[in-house]
Order: sequence, then C-alpha cells, then structure tokens
Amino acid sequence: MKAALIGYGYWGKIIEKYIASCGDFELVSICKITPTHVNSIADVLADDEISAVFVCTPSRTHYDICKKLLRSGKHVFCEKPLVMNPGEAEKLYELASVSRKILYADYIYTVSASIKDCREILQQLGNLICIEGEISQFGKFYSGEIMLMSCEIRDIKVLLKCNLLCPGQKVRRFDIFGENGRLSVDLVGSQWTLRLQDFHRTGAGEYVFIREVKEFHDERNNIDKAISEFAECIKTGSVKANRDIAFKTDKLLMKLRRMNNRI
Repeated sequence: MKAALIGYGYWGKIIEKYIASCGDFELVSICKITPTHVNSIADVLADDEISAVFVCTPSRTHYDICKKLLRSGKHVFCEKPLVMNPGEAEKLYELASVSRKILYADYIYTVSASIKDCREILQQLGNLICIEGEISQFGKFYSGEIMLMSCEIRDIKVLLKCNLLCPGQKVRRFDIFGENGRLSVDLVGSQWTLRLQDFHRTGAGEYVFIREVKEFHDERNNIDKAISEFAECIKTGSVKANRDIAFKTDKLLMKLRRMNNRI
C-alpha cells in the first residue's frame, strides 16, 4: 500500500529506511517539518491513493497531525509517545474507531522476543520483591533528562534510573527479583538478553544458588517487526494490544511529569 512520511529529522530518516525495506508499504511522499520550514501536509491529506502515514514529528505535534490524518481516512503509525496526555489518546482512538482506521504507536519493545519470553518466565520467580531498571544513552534528538524514581507497586519496590545525557555505551536493562530467583533483561546485550538465576531458600533463611540459564535474542530489528505488525493490524482491523500499551504508557508519563514538577 502507498504510504507517506511526515517529519524528516533524525528519526524520520531512520524510519524511512525501515519503511523502504518493508514489502507492505511503498513510500511515495515525504513531508518535512522543521522550526523554520513547514511543507504543508495538505497534499498528503488529499491524496486518496495514500493509505498509511508514518508520523515522526515532535511529540507536541502528534495529536493535531494524527487527528487530521484519521479524519482524512489514513491509517497512522506514530512515534512514541503517542500524545502528551491520556485524554488526547482517548480522543484519537475514538476517532480511529469511527473512521475504521488503525492508529498504531511505535512502542518497539512490545514486539521484542526478549520481553515476550520475560513475561513467560516471570512466574518462575514466585512472589516478586523488587524491580531495578536503567535506561542510559546520549543522542542529539533528546532535550536531555536525568531522572531517578523510587516507588512501590502492589508491595513490589521499584527503582528506575533514566539518564539521557550519558555519552558512551547505551544501557537498556532491568532486573526483577523474586522469592525464587532473579531475572535480568539486557536489551542491548551481545552475549545474552535474558538471564535467569534460580535460588532456593533453606530452612535457616539462607539463599542457595541452583542454576543459571541464558537466552539471546537479536533486538536490533524491532522497528522492522513493529512496521510489519502495523501492516498486519491494517489487514485484520485490530490494534487492541498496541492501543492498551499506549494508554498505559501515556498515563505513566503524565504521572512522572507531575512527580518531576513537585521535585
């Protein structure tokens, strides 16, 4: 199907390559949007041959652009975060439902083989005790943010560290501790992306190591998988799983922004 790309900055140029390599879409139009130059998207909206549009513009513009595209009868693949608050997301999904079009948010780790296996393995840990996570990297497309968050969710202690001003090696890792062991997920790992360490607690209250199991999944092609899933959603008319994660993520981001404003 014929597709257009709106936004041709750092990330838009990356997405262009993945669209070109996907056999489901033919990229026929690119609309550049910069602070000093805006190509009108009117031609994209008016072109009935364009069925799908990829949106790679700044987050604050997503709501208005996606609304216009859905109203014009286009399927939409939008970079994360979908919008700036959950209320806007709800309105867009209602519009997509009325228009019978697919609105897909690019949360690439929802198609990650490591994350899917992680969900299957979690039950082996027993009752969860603690989760520690870190995201660190540096990129010119970030405004720069350093954040440390600590909270409790259903009696599970959660500690998250985010550093987007960190030059050097990228970090995408979290550790989940349970009463029966520890599950580590390293999404940029070269030796393993999943590591399960089983423990046994003795009557004396001491923990004894039992075994270690490692798995590796290539996480470099998740954008390919996400674009293919978008195409499949268009074919089936269903986007429930992606919609649910977009709602939950937007709600979480709003809570984090409120927490930061109070600090």
